[in-house]
Amino acid sequence: MITSFAQIGNIDFLEGGIADGTKLFEAYLAPWANAFGASLNGGWYNTAKPHKLGGFDVTFSVSTTIVPASAKSFDLSEIDFENLTLVSGA
Repeated sequence: MITSFAQIGNIDFLEGGIADGTKLFEAYLAPWANAFGASLNGGWYNTAKPHKLGGFDVTFSVSTTIVPASAKSFDLSEIDFENLTLVSGA
């Protein structure tokens, strides 16, 4: 039987505890959440015109969201971890 440990190093941050994991995921997801919120506010307007009995609208719309360069990454050194320690050069 061949054993693989390819994914073990990728989940070491979970050993830092719930508080550190929460801080890490909040920092990781913040750019996406901001972009998603901006796209929801992207101007989806529809008419309020009344329809005949059984009538309905079919609408196709396209919207785009531009994410600023500053929101495309985050710096781990700016996060105040409780249990995790950053290793320089890693």
